[in-house]
Amino acid sequence: MTEPVTRSSSILTRLTSMVAGILVAAVLLVGCLALLWQYRQLHQALNTKGTTLVQFMAQVMPLSILSLNFVQLHNYVKKVVLYDEEAVYAIVLNEQRAPLAFFFKEGDPLLTAKSRGLVAARMPLLAAQELKNSERILEVSAPIQAAEKRIGQAILGFSTEKMRRALMVQFGLIGAALVVTILGSVALLRVTLLRLLRPVQQLTAAATQISRGDLNVSPANIGRSDEVGVLCRAFESMAGQLRELVAGLQSREDDLHRLTIFQSTILDNAAYGIISMTPEGVVSSFNRAAERLLGYSAQEVIGLQTPELWHDTEELRQRALELSLASGQTVEPGFKAVVAPAAGGAPDEREWTFIRKDRSRVPVLFTVTALLGDNGAVTGFVGLGYDLTERKRADEERRESETRYRRIVDTAIEGVCTLAPDATITFINDRMAEMLGRPEAEILGRSLAEFLFEEDLPDHAQKMENRRLGISESYERRLRRMDGTELWTLASATPVRDEEDRFLGSFGMFNDITERKHAEEELHRLKDELEQRVHQRTSELEEKNRELERMNRLFVGRECKMAELKQRIRELEQGSDGP
Repeated sequence: MTEPVTRSSSILTRLTSMVAGILVAAVLLVGCLALLWQYRQLHQALNTKGTTLVQFMAQVMPLSILSLNFVQLHNYVKKVVLYDEEAVYAIVLNEQRAPLAFFFKEGDPLLTAKSRGLVAARMPLLAAQELKNSERILEVSAPIQAAEKRIGQAILGFSTEKMRRALMVQFGLIGAALVVTILGSVALLRVTLLRLLRPVQQLTAAATQISRGDLNVSPANIGRSDEVGVLCRAFESMAGQLRELVAGLQSREDDLHRLTIFQSTILDNAAYGIISMTPEGVVSSFNRAAERLLGYSAQEVIGLQTPELWHDTEELRQRALELSLASGQTVEPGFKAVVAPAAGGAPDEREWTFIRKDRSRVPVLFTVTALLGDNGAVTGFVGLGYDLTERKRADEERRESETRYRRIVDTAIEGVCTLAPDATITFINDRMAEMLGRPEAEILGRSLAEFLFEEDLPDHAQKMENRRLGISESYERRLRRMDGTELWTLASATPVRDEEDRFLGSFGMFNDITERKHAEEELHRLKDELEQRVHQRTSELEEKNRELERMNRLFVGRECKMAELKQRIRELEQGSDGP
């Protein structure tokens, strides 16, 4: 008696279990590979973005480092960190790895109390190391170079939290898709195995038709209600989705075409001549500004010529010699002399003399930048050329204007002086140097207060504050000559401001009034002496007047007594003449 086939021992169950197990393993493997690929893509994208930002920092900061403009350095690092939501910190180091500027995003959840304390204590490297210990920071760095010399290093730290969250979401989606796929696949497998021997020729023919490029396929048996009907309808749906996909690809091609036209429009209307080159130097693009600059058409140079066509041979030879001496390696006087510095990683900006098609020569400021692939290899170069003819003409006119201005200033009878915002002397004319009794070299760069008397310093500070407030005024100012004598001047001072109303310093004209001042002092002295003499004479006259009054009183008293005596005599005489 044959044992009945149980559900667990049936071929259908065994095949279903075996295929389901293989499917689970395959889906798990694909899911893990997908997660690994997604992680690498996210990590590479974050690393690429960080590398781009840190290279940008390294390109824009050399001038600020060389000029020790720490305020501008701090603004750069702050803008870079705040610009990207994943950026946590940015640090700029000098060549001794001492921090010049740094900025940590205060609101970032990765910042611990310890790291904040290290930042507050101005120990950014230790704070960055503390953050890296959490294994949630991706740090990228780039050297900062000036004239091919390393002068520092730029460091950027990015949070990987967003990447972790994205991976968790992907993990959940893949897990859900895995469960749904396994359950649906097992069910579909059982149905398919039950109807394995049913005709599928029509579906095969339809698939063959699609493989030949004909997407207008409608399988037979699509109206059936069994598994074959379901499969046919699924096939029809897949064919419809494929048609939509092809239509979408066509739409994307149209969008790409429009984007290409847009980019070409930008390039053709740019004010700069833009020329791209292959790593070997063959021109690959040549915009209209480049055509106007050099006189060649794009058809004459693209794919046919190298920049040597319009470069001066002697300049290329001199440049190759400079690069060879600087690097210790021979640089050939050709295309390599143009792009060698840029190939090293830093954009190279240099003035060249280009030879146009009509053999005329034009000065050009040409900036060459290397184009890098994902692996960091150079895939080409792009150059931006700017015609310096008008700028040089303007510079020459400016120099001539400055020469005329200097001639006028140097022949003026007044002393002319300009001051920086901190009252440091930045310019004087010959008359001012003569008035102070010192050569110009001993005066420039010193504070005006050094040429004043100590008792005049408070008033000088007030006058400088008036300049900062935008007040122009005229006043007398006493200066000290080299021999210590007084120099009295009539000063006319006005503030100097730029177009954004920022205070740039002061401009003053000083007229020597020392002789007039001495004459005024002599006049005051004579006036005081005259007043003293008048006062003394008045006192003498008052004393004599008092003496006359006293004598007058004595004389009047004597006259009165004489009158009384005469009256008495008459009375006596009258008495003696009586009976």
